[in-house]
Amino acid sequence: MSDILTDPAVRQWMSSVGMSSGDERLAILAAFCEHAGATPGELVERCLADAGDGQKKIRMKQRRLVNDQIEEFQGRPDGRRQSNVVRSFFVHNGVSMQPGSILR
Repeated sequence: MSDILTDPAVRQWMSSVGMSSGDERLAILAAFCEHAGATPGELVERCLADAGDGQKKIRMKQRRLVNDQIEEFQGRPDGRRQSNVVRSFFVHNGVSMQPGSILR
């Protein structure tokens, strides 16, 4: 898990929420990254595209794919809380993630 601490996207999240290196949320993110088969930075970069002038825009198709992976991850014990931790990581890196909703 020490590798995850050097990832700029993780450092951004930690700084944004005031997290220490021993926080349990880092282990949750590491488990999600293993589930998704990518590093935290790779996951964020998949969801963002360069829009020019240093601006980024969200790649909707990629964001949906990552959101689906979060939904799969949510199927674990204590999955709702853990998936919300993962969503927090994305939000603090500029990628809005919404949990799935059921429309009636």
